[in-house]
Parts: sequence; structure tokens; C-alpha cells
Amino acid sequence: MAIDGSFSLKLALETFSERCPKVAAFPYFNSILSKGEEVVDSEDVINALSDVFLHPECTIPLVYCFLPIIRRVVDRVVGLLHIV
Repeated sequence: MAIDGSFSLKLALETFSERCPKVAAFPYFNSILSKGEEVVDSEDVINALSDVFLHPECTIPLVYCFLPIIRRVVDRVVGLLHIV
């Protein structure tokens, strides 16, 4: 999130992938990163982040980069854990 309070999914994705290069190993996340300059849908990003969220080395940077939408990511992860 910028100092003025604005939030850009594209910028957050770039920052997160730089902080956690291991996310490239997750297929769904990698497909979103490979879209390049295309418009990124927030639901696609939330689905990709839910796969990465429980990885021990990625959780804290993920929360930092995606703080404005982290509630939706956590809700998605909890929903997936209920299925298991």
C-alpha cells in the first residue's frame, strides 16, 4: 500500500514475488505472474494467495504486501481447510 492509502494488486504482486521468489513454484501463482501487464482480477489473486498463505516462509510477507485484501484471503484459506 502506498503512503497515500492507494493499493495496486499489480504492484503488490511484484513486491511479493521479489520478497518470496519461491512462489514461482506454485503453478496458479506462476500463471498470474506470467500475465505481465494484463489486468489482474482480484478473485484470481485471492485464489493464488490462498495456495501460498500457509507456506511458512511466505505468510508474513504476504500479509504485509496484501494487507487491504488479507481478510478475503484468510476467509478463503479457512474455507479450504474446512473442506479437508
